[in-house]
Amino acid sequence: MISVVIVNYNPVYVLRNCLENLRIVLSESDAEVIIVNNITTFSLGHLVTEYQQFLKLLLVENQTNLGYARAVNQGIKNARGEYILIINPDIQIISGAIGKMISFFEQEKNIGILAPQMLNYDHTIQNSCLRFPKIWTPFIRRTCLKNLSFGKKELIRYLMLDFDHQMTREVDWVLGAAMMTKKSLIEKIGFMDERFFLYFEDVDWCRRFQNHGFRVIYFPGAKFLHQYPRWSARTKGVDLLFNKFFWFHLISAIKYFKKWRKINA
Repeated sequence: MISVVIVNYNPVYVLRNCLENLRIVLSESDAEVIIVNNITTFSLGHLVTEYQQFLKLLLVENQTNLGYARAVNQGIKNARGEYILIINPDIQIISGAIGKMISFFEQEKNIGILAPQMLNYDHTIQNSCLRFPKIWTPFIRRTCLKNLSFGKKELIRYLMLDFDHQMTREVDWVLGAAMMTKKSLIEKIGFMDERFFLYFEDVDWCRRFQNHGFRVIYFPGAKFLHQYPRWSARTKGVDLLFNKFFWFHLISAIKYFKKWRKINA
């Protein structure tokens, strides 16, 4: 069985579109869908009732927003499947992708995390596999430093712009918006670090898998569509000070570099 874990912090229509997609792509699979609702202003019970005739659904509703990592962990703890597929609600899975990922996982050795190729809705490729950030990388991405020669060089390195994204390869880390692993591996590695409320939990998790000898693989043989709003990067200049997602990103970055400071300089 495969367990699909979705953390919801989106309008209902986004999650509805995701469930409608899962209804199609999981129709012939032994699968369950676990929704962890981090929006406290309304219940998703009616949506679960609507789709229970098509999917094996479990809803976990939080009384407060517990953050992304902790919500993912809630979903994993409730999962019964051998494989765990973590996706955001703004994901649309292209038919056959899940089966290809499971087959690849079973054929290859020492895979810890497997990630599909992420596409925009116009089918252009997103930068969803990356190299580990250096301590100055976030500042370069969000300031005019990215326009300078050393800033451009760092972004090419970090975003893997020097890499043919049609090739399968081992990478440093992949976006947590879509990643597959196995529950047996999580029992060895541990859950996502709940000190990260939002952002950098995926970077940290990939690094921990690698430290235990498991590979993080970018696999363009499977393709997902992703809306990818990048809330932390939508505002610039002084307006950043009023963007809560920017502050989530900054706080998580500080926690990440403090945790891994010996090898991130």
